[in-house]
Amino acid sequence: MKTTIEREKILVGLSWTLLLLGAGIVLLPLLVVLLTSFSTPNAVGGTQFTVANYQEAWHRGGFLLAFANSTLVALGVTAFQVITSALAGYALARLQFPGRQTLLLIVIATLVIPFQLLVIPIFLVLKWGHLLNTYWALILPTAVNGFGIFLLRQ
Repeated sequence: MKTTIEREKILVGLSWTLLLLGAGIVLLPLLVVLLTSFSTPNAVGGTQFTVANYQEAWHRGGFLLAFANSTLVALGVTAFQVITSALAGYALARLQFPGRQTLLLIVIATLVIPFQLLVIPIFLVLKWGHLLNTYWALILPTAVNGFGIFLLRQ
């Protein structure tokens, strides 16, 4: 009769085996994609490795411009989020004014509104403000966030 420790070792070994098998099944298609990305189009079995595909994608895709755009928008959103959340959070936490609790409940209530529901109204406001196709159209809709205000109020 096996002891409890031996049973636990068997279960742990079986668990690890199943987890590694599952990870292998999940990661195998990613490995195939990675190996294919390094092969030439005419290579049989993907035996010729080259970085030419990545060089061509870099030049044709305009990754440097995309990276610069993403960085600019991310820094802008972060700066606005920190400023607006800190100011509003401080006001709701430290200042005493009528309607403070009601305002806090309104801020918390905005957390349950999905962003997809706001897409058309945001588009209309951006169109009205002549902000379409600008960086501001990406930065301003996310400049204030109820979660940030609630987090910094705490």
